[in-house]
Amino acid sequence: MEPRKKPIQPKKSNVQLMFNTHDPLEELNRAERAQEDDYFRKLDQELMAALRDKSAEEIEQAIRTYTRMRCPKCGEPLEGTLERQVMIDACLGCGGIWLDKGEWEGLVGPKAYGWLQRLFAGLIAYKP
Repeated sequence: MEPRKKPIQPKKSNVQLMFNTHDPLEELNRAERAQEDDYFRKLDQELMAALRDKSAEEIEQAIRTYTRMRCPKCGEPLEGTLERQVMIDACLGCGGIWLDKGEWEGLVGPKAYGWLQRLFAGLIAYKP
């Protein structure tokens, strides 16, 4: 038997399709899926924002924990010592002394005015 020289091709039909290929249910399904995708995308964004905020708060808390009562110069922990009834923070690493608000006045006494300030105060208070 001899092989065929030309492949057989199906005949083209002249008949047009009698039904519409447009499926309205498929469009409804696509619209529902799009709405569902939007809903879950928004939900994911809200969750990610909440996680970012939570992470930022945790990082801030960790920074406070690890930097509180540490020497600003060398990073060693500060140790409170009592000096003339005033609690001062001293660093054992570098020997620095760190004072809180009001502790300097507690150590050296109230702020003393210079001679020029005393002169003006005396002139203002003087009434002939």
